[in-house]
Amino acid sequence: MAFIDKAALLRPPTLKRETVQVGPLGGEVVMRELTVGERLAARKRLDGADMEDPEESTRAVLALVVSCLCNEDGTPMFPDEEWSEAVEGLMQQSNPAVEQLMAECLRIQGMGADSVKDAVKNSEASPSDSLSSGSPETSATLRVAP
Repeated sequence: MAFIDKAALLRPPTLKRETVQVGPLGGEVVMRELTVGERLAARKRLDGADMEDPEESTRAVLALVVSCLCNEDGTPMFPDEEWSEAVEGLMQQSNPAVEQLMAECLRIQGMGADSVKDAVKNSEASPSDSLSSGSPETSATLRVAP
């Protein structure tokens, strides 16, 4: 196995992208893998959310979904200044559409549906383990606030 030099180690990554069919919306979107920095930012949003409050927890997870959505060329679909608007827009979509977007986002990140709640519960006990990559639990369903 070859050694990786500094230039190769610090090269911007080629992030995984997938085109995802969203049946309830009648089309498809492109979702991408997040960088370590983006996952940490998502963790901070989740740490600050009351996961027992259905609306607050849904908004926190929707912020993660918004960060996963991208244009076909891989650039973010929603720049940072549009996140609040994007989350509000997704709050107005149908429940099946939002649940599908959430599930696909978590799958692409290598996170099971229960990872978000687990990350919040475990953040004080073991900060380095929060939002760690793991095998997705495809049978779990993440429910959004009514």
